[in-house]
Amino acid sequence: MEQQNAENAAVGRTQIIDLFPASSFNVAADSHVGLVRENNEDSYAYCVNHKHRTALLLVADGIGGNAGGEIASRFTAQSVISHWRKLTQDKTPSADWTGRFMISILNEINKKLYNTNVEQENLTAPMGTTVAAIALVPNYVVIANAGDSRVYRIRDGQIEQLTEDHSLVQKFINEGKMTPEEAEESPVSHVIYKSIGVQEELYPDVRIEDRKNGDRFIICSDGLTGHLRDKEILQVVENSPDAKSVIRTLISGALRGGGKDNVTVLCYYQQ
Repeated sequence: MEQQNAENAAVGRTQIIDLFPASSFNVAADSHVGLVRENNEDSYAYCVNHKHRTALLLVADGIGGNAGGEIASRFTAQSVISHWRKLTQDKTPSADWTGRFMISILNEINKKLYNTNVEQENLTAPMGTTVAAIALVPNYVVIANAGDSRVYRIRDGQIEQLTEDHSLVQKFINEGKMTPEEAEESPVSHVIYKSIGVQEELYPDVRIEDRKNGDRFIICSDGLTGHLRDKEILQVVENSPDAKSVIRTLISGALRGGGKDNVTVLCYYQQ
């Protein structure tokens, strides 16, 4: 029975893991290599548990040459989902427990990837990955991230970024050294200072927010936000009937904007 409920398929070079049927959850995800890159190093995954009304959804954007980014992002997606499924299959996790889980599993993955980089003497161009994830538990959403992949919440006609980019330009903005407009044109706009697998210690951001019916969540790699501003993402979500339509329109918009990077988007509608 468990085998029948599991789906593990590859689309292009992006790994999708849908471990429970998602028909009663309005979830959609897709990825595109873009119009410039030859390889898709993004990965995404989601797991929905109907019995406990919980879900975990994530996007990972790989970094590193020689397919290293693809390996790191896929490993991260698979590891988080498989551990989450194992630990929550027979229980309903609390928000506090989920926050601790996120910190623990991301640090475990970071250690394994970092040690692999050391063993392969790959520290000049280490493989690594960003991650942005949400875990939906009763009454709450737990958000975790490292890097510049993002989580957005759309509520009551407003869009809110629930993650902060771990990028140099965001650091400069926080320090008052750069405006958001200047950051968009900066030659270091894609340089990040935190990711999984690159440094020995990882300190992911984890926060807990309330959730309510009508909330919509977008998780994406920077291939989307590099071409579409927040207000454009909001407009797409507000004018789309379901999660699948949101994904299709957002990815099309990123490609029309130039498609300079892999673009991956995952969308969840709170029923």
